[in-house]
Amino acid sequence: MAELAERLCALGWAERGLEGVCSRCGEKSFVPLPSSTPDAACPGCSMPARYTADKNGPITHYRLDTFVDQAADQGVLPHLMAIGTLHRTQPHSHFLPGANLWVNGHPQREVDIIGTLDGRVLAGEVKTSPGDFTREQITHDIDTSLSIGAAIHLMAAVHPISAASREFAEAQCSGRDLELLVLDNLRLPAIRHQQ
Repeated sequence: MAELAERLCALGWAERGLEGVCSRCGEKSFVPLPSSTPDAACPGCSMPARYTADKNGPITHYRLDTFVDQAADQGVLPHLMAIGTLHRTQPHSHFLPGANLWVNGHPQREVDIIGTLDGRVLAGEVKTSPGDFTREQITHDIDTSLSIGAAIHLMAAVHPISAASREFAEAQCSGRDLELLVLDNLRLPAIRHQQ
């Protein structure tokens, strides 16, 4: 875990710090390393505090950059993971994460990813939890892809998508000139250190 946290720090997506614990008010605080002081002053009551430590000294803590943290809270990372996976298979493809669509005769629709994969229009949904791919959700998503003339419907999730969901989606796409592309078990790509 520390190795991944260090990689995120190298990218500027996270920062290192210490955890201050105030014995007076009991508050815990994250103190970025450049802001650390010998007295570990509590940001709440200004009293001297202590840094959490083990027998080797203060313990390094990490936190996500606030922008990355908000993006993670909003579910953006799985979208970017899916786009990264698609780009690795077809580097000359182009995608937009999260788009609101207006199609003649249809109310506003939303897709998690839309773009071109190998010259064909792709649209679809990305879920953190594959259990969110209910029959109703799959039907709605496929209807959206069809309404914009997509050739490929994407179903992607961070964890494995069930065989039942795959089979239902395949049956919904079958005979409708729509190819189903399932990406699951999405992982963050390996981060290489620049020398």
